[in-house]
Amino acid sequence: MITLQPEVLRPSVRIVTRHSMKKGHHWVRTLSDFQLIYVEKGVLTLNQNDGHFKAAPGQLVLLWPGLPHDLGVEETGVMSTVHFDPISGANYEEGFYQFPSGQPSEFHLEDADLMEHLFNALWKSYRDHGLRHRLVLSHILASILCSLMRSEGDSHSGLHQHRMARLLGYIRNHLSERIDRHDLAKELKVTPQHVNYLIKKHFGVTVSSLIHRERAIEAHQLLSQGMSVGEAGRSVGYQDPFIFSREFKKHMGVAPRYAMEDKPSGASADSAMTKTDSFFPQD
Repeated sequence: MITLQPEVLRPSVRIVTRHSMKKGHHWVRTLSDFQLIYVEKGVLTLNQNDGHFKAAPGQLVLLWPGLPHDLGVEETGVMSTVHFDPISGANYEEGFYQFPSGQPSEFHLEDADLMEHLFNALWKSYRDHGLRHRLVLSHILASILCSLMRSEGDSHSGLHQHRMARLLGYIRNHLSERIDRHDLAKELKVTPQHVNYLIKKHFGVTVSSLIHRERAIEAHQLLSQGMSVGEAGRSVGYQDPFIFSREFKKHMGVAPRYAMEDKPSGASADSAMTKTDSFFPQD
């Protein structure tokens, strides 16, 4: 049996939703996959695995496959959710893998802003492109899961979350510039070797791979908004179109020219929510 760690995560996203939750709504279900819920506004209550707790804004709830749960809305609000499998093609109920800390159902985050940013990126990508670009969704969800695994398993999670937020923020604010581990080390006030360690531990990848991945995700958004391949590449730091195309395809699974064909559908968040609310049947 595999114990899930950042380096083995290969999540497969089934559906992403973002919708309102009305006080008094109540669901008693048993899922066939994992569901992660981020509470933006309002309060949820959950009974699962002989535990009862409330999730307020900035908190996460994890619903487990095969485990009956009772989910209710105590205060009206908004939640973002994702149905997924942590390893594509592997079945949790068949005992293929296990989580490092048992079956946690709630997570108290030190950096709710980072988690909100990641869930917004996940929802936006799914809303605009559905499952056509699965690698984008998988990369974003992997970042979310890595953050949760570190918050559960590290007594210094607050410090690590803060460092990871600063690190990702620096990368995203300097995508058009040359970035390496020395720049990140200077930003975090640690050694370059420690930057290697932190990124490998939290994201399961090398420093250069994380930077290329962030550039590819941003370029994907620019291309889908109508920017040319050359402009998008230069905007995220690639002067050589061949290198840009190679790295983009490596991380996104398609060549940049195909990403240009996937323009946003124009559907509003509300209309998309209506289509996916079957996962939360209303009373």
